[in-house]
Amino acid sequence: MIRFVGHWSASQLWFRQALARYRDLQDRRGEGWSLQNLGWAAMLMGHLDDAYDYLSEGESVFIELGDDEGSGWCKGMRAWVLLLRGEVMEAGVLAEELERHLTIEHPEYLLNAGFALELMRILRAYVEVARGNLTSAETIARGTLGADGSRFANMAWVQAIGRYPLFVAALLRCDTAAARAHVEDGTRWAESFGDPFYLGQFRFARSLLAFEEGNIDEAEWSVQEILGAGELGRIWDGSAGLRWLQASILRARGRLDEARRMLEERLGRQNVGLVSTARSRALLAEIQLDLGDAAAAAETAAAAVEESGEELIARVVALRILAAALVSAGKAADAEATIRDELSLLDEADWDVEKIRALGVLAKTLDAQRRHDEAAEALDRARALLAEQPAGTDPSALESSLLG
Repeated sequence: MIRFVGHWSASQLWFRQALARYRDLQDRRGEGWSLQNLGWAAMLMGHLDDAYDYLSEGESVFIELGDDEGSGWCKGMRAWVLLLRGEVMEAGVLAEELERHLTIEHPEYLLNAGFALELMRILRAYVEVARGNLTSAETIARGTLGADGSRFANMAWVQAIGRYPLFVAALLRCDTAAARAHVEDGTRWAESFGDPFYLGQFRFARSLLAFEEGNIDEAEWSVQEILGAGELGRIWDGSAGLRWLQASILRARGRLDEARRMLEERLGRQNVGLVSTARSRALLAEIQLDLGDAAAAAETAAAAVEESGEELIARVVALRILAAALVSAGKAADAEATIRDELSLLDEADWDVEKIRALGVLAKTLDAQRRHDEAAEALDRARALLAEQPAGTDPSALESSLLG
């Protein structure tokens, strides 16, 4: 696999020339690897549909040749593209299929490309985070990085990207100390092999962490640093994660109209930081609700629910915001049904922090219906769950959910 570090648009031109040359020579294997390289470069640039098409075509070429290694690489990269497009379940199925292929059906491939196994295991950790199965994600990632990994586990890029799902899981738990440790370790490993794409991911992580810790100036400065990083900045500027963070910073500064306009102009697309378009749309709904437009907020949040598809961490947040909008619109019974839908989804997941927030909204919907005893019970459940959280969880990040 060939990579031009940090110059993806230039590499695409080179790979297209190579593809044309291999086709002139009727070299099908060279054609397949050129398509795989084009798919890799397109994925890094955020051109996800192009990446999927290149990788699918390359996989077909390798299957025709009976080349399991080539078809496996294309399928593995296609799984990452599916994750970035929000097709979480299919990405997970492909990753599990390839892991089985490498460990059971063809373990001899691990002699030369063992890091492919780590690549699929880390992808599975990302998938588990997106599905809200945080403990499972942490177990997979730590197993990949530690003694249970293959002899390729100590490769710098494996040690770097394997820490990103650990970072997100910690942040979703409101354990900012653990999140910071993962960011620092991931950054150190990414710097050791110098790939700006992975460094960019940890720069984004550092910005996100600063925001969640309430360091708004640091978060804003860090975002500007990312955007000023040449081609990498242009790629991140198109991401949903960066749009979400920029709008969140504006919202935190009380500049609600600017935040709303930013997201109405462009939500961003690729899910490179495990923040999807659905999450950006849910934030837009929250900002509309801040501005007093409950009807617009409900419509936007409902669209975010639909858009979230298989990504549970986006779906439940959108449901919670939809319920809050419905309460504000005077539709408390509909809001209750909506928040109970969220709680039902969370019963299948492992994200207690969001369940605490959802119980806080449930209490509000019940109070609005004058069912005050039931509302008090919901708050008691939330407080009991908060008391059970690990020592690293910051309770101040959740207490506001339980007020009123």
